[in-house]
Amino acid sequence: MAHLVENMFYVGDKPWHGLGTPLEQSPTIEEALELAGMNWRVAKRPTFYDKFEGNEMSRKETGHFVTVRTDTNEPLGNVGTKYEVLDNVDAFRPFEVIADYGYTLETAGVIDMGKKVWILAKTPNTFKVGDDDIKDFILMYTSHDGSSGSCFRDVNIRVVCNNTLTWALQSKTQNEYKLRHTSSIKGRVTELTDNLSKRDGNVGLAID
Repeated sequence: MAHLVENMFYVGDKPWHGLGTPLEQSPTIEEALELAGMNWRVAKRPTFYDKFEGNEMSRKETGHFVTVRTDTNEPLGNVGTKYEVLDNVDAFRPFEVIADYGYTLETAGVIDMGKKVWILAKTPNTFKVGDDDIKDFILMYTSHDGSSGSCFRDVNIRVVCNNTLTWALQSKTQNEYKLRHTSSIKGRVTELTDNLSKRDGNVGLAID
């Protein structure tokens, strides 16, 4: 199961793996979270170990934490003390702004039981290379397993699975806004959203 897709939706062509909810038109961000199976939250919980002293046993905190998907109580990843949770509803708030500029949600989904999530929006314009129409996209991605931070970047790859997500994240771009899972991450998402609202539709300038 190389695609690692748990849930997703798509507008337009069916993905190669054949999974996901097909839509005829782009949803709102609220609808997208529901349709992509992302309408859940993440908790950060301490981990413990059993310490034996003679015949006595006591539970001690390890000083480390685990992120947990609250709707299933499944662990997502091991994280440190400074790690800050960023819920899906907060991570994808910038897409509420770019929808006003003509950007339309194309795909969104959950990878590997919730360890990674993404939303992809199609730009309102295309450009030609030879006789081919090339579509640009804006990708918003975040992880919940501690493997990486979040990012907002332009890509020319239609993300529909773990492989295409990896390619999109590794592709070259002139515009990318990165966020680390620290105490400032929610404030930086708000800052990004505010910047986008002031850019008169030129999203690229907001993420130089």
